[in-house]
Amino acid sequence: MKYSALLMFCFIRIHLLSGQMMINKECQYDTLSEGIIKMTCYFSNGTLMSQKYFKDGILHGELIDWDSLGRIISQHTFRNGISIGKSILNDYEHGIYCVGEFDVFGFGCSECRYENGLMMEKACNDSTRRVYGEFKQWYRNGQLALSTYQNQGKQDFVTYHDNGKFDSKGKIFDSPFAKIGIWKYFDRDGQNLRKEKYSRRHPGVKHGRWVYYENDTPVVIEFYKNNVLQKIRKKKSNSLNERQIDNLND
Repeated sequence: MKYSALLMFCFIRIHLLSGQMMINKECQYDTLSEGIIKMTCYFSNGTLMSQKYFKDGILHGELIDWDSLGRIISQHTFRNGISIGKSILNDYEHGIYCVGEFDVFGFGCSECRYENGLMMEKACNDSTRRVYGEFKQWYRNGQLALSTYQNQGKQDFVTYHDNGKFDSKGKIFDSPFAKIGIWKYFDRDGQNLRKEKYSRRHPGVKHGRWVYYENDTPVVIEFYKNNVLQKIRKKKSNSLNERQIDNLND
């Protein structure tokens, strides 16, 4: 499983805990005391799919989801839309299970493991389920796949190939979620593939030199200004080195 697939699992897990009530015609709604609404949903064969409680349109109480075989795939406790206490998520398809502990404000940490017991993910989240501090993911072979650290709205972002070699390095601005500064990419042997440069003032905007490599040697250089390509320089595979590139004017 590539690190991108691991990230997708993380985002799906966060999305599942959005806390919003959505009307579904396959579900039954019962009004309880103190304005609590119980929502019970079923599979087409009549077996239980999910059971949730809402107050004023947001999750408030226990949430349980089952798969079609009757296995629990997620179990959480909510208070006013915020997940508190112990949370459980089981991804039987990919052999991943997660357990988290959250305080009354929704702050907490979680760990996910593969079916072989090795760590898959370790993260801490605030009440909005945004990651803070250190966040890591691993491949099934135990090799680190991704490592980030959030500090003052920015994240140092590093990904690895499953052989331990660097895959990419750079920084991400947290909101909006976009690249800033210099990003570097590498092949499985550790050789350079590409170097990108983004604006530090305007996250996600290409600004500066983009360098493409062949056999670890620069061969194409693109110059961007405010996301607009200004010019391209193509060189023979042995004609430029990093120092010469750095001396080129934008």
